[in-house]
Amino acid sequence: MTSTVLSPKPLRSAAAAAASSRRRRAKSGSCCCTSSSFLSKNKTKEYRGNRVSTSGSTRTIKTTRMNYNGAGGGGDDDVSFFVIAKQRRRMLKCFRRSSTITITAAAAVAATAEVENEDERKKKRKSNKLPTRMVVETAMLAAMTGLSFHLSASFRLETYLGSLFPLPVVVASARWGDVAAWRTLLVAFLLLTLLSGPLRASNYACLHGFIGLALGMCWKRKFSWVQSVPISALARTIGVFSSLAISSLVIRENILRLMIQQVYALIDQICATLGATFVPNMTTILCVAFVFVILNSLSYTLILHLVYSIALVTATPDRNFSNAPLKVRRALGLSSTFIQ
Repeated sequence: MTSTVLSPKPLRSAAAAAASSRRRRAKSGSCCCTSSSFLSKNKTKEYRGNRVSTSGSTRTIKTTRMNYNGAGGGGDDDVSFFVIAKQRRRMLKCFRRSSTITITAAAAVAATAEVENEDERKKKRKSNKLPTRMVVETAMLAAMTGLSFHLSASFRLETYLGSLFPLPVVVASARWGDVAAWRTLLVAFLLLTLLSGPLRASNYACLHGFIGLALGMCWKRKFSWVQSVPISALARTIGVFSSLAISSLVIRENILRLMIQQVYALIDQICATLGATFVPNMTTILCVAFVFVILNSLSYTLILHLVYSIALVTATPDRNFSNAPLKVRRALGLSSTFIQ
């Protein structure tokens, strides 16, 4: 009987084979992992390459597709999705930058326009401001006018000083223009309203203020006496009838009608004394009164032209502010320096 003894060599070879197979599996697994990690790195690298160049090249995309296909990845759809997404992000960034630049430019333009508007407003404010000297002179002329009219009305001196009341308004117009003349008249009216009452103030404005404005405006525009005399006479006539209307409104009695009735009674008495049978009616008397008022205004304004031609020689920058003719200046005895 023969006994079979198993040699340990085959056993060792079997163990060695198992160990080698395990080593091979481990090596193959590590190789697989290494290949997969290499593919993933290559995939990431190619993807980053596409991010650097948004448009990308056909060769890079193809290699990426091959790597994806070789590694068993998502395929062509995944690659195109990532590329389109990156391009959209780039477009959004460019749009945001352009919109930000547009908004910044619009804000800068608005700020510049606002600064320019503010500068224009400051210039307008400075241009609208009156000179200090003009304000002071206007106030002094208005105060002198108001006080002189109030004192003359209190002491019954209007007959002697009536031709001097329009002079301050004319001086203000000669030195600073029409605006100063209006301000002088307004301040004098307010001062007289406080001192003498609204009736005296309105009488001054109607009888002396308006004619002073008319003279100042005509002479400031270099009107001849043929034009300035009728215009100022018309202003005087309107002022007389306006003063009568205001007085009638305050007294609540028609002063013009009372005057016409008194004139009619006087004419009727004269005609009866002379033995005349003709007596004019009320309309004729009213027309005659109107004609006499116009003649009075013409003579009054002509006297003012002559007086102010002398008074305004030293009070105004222009030596011949009243624009008097050469013959009138020689007749008034003005020196040769003022005549030229």
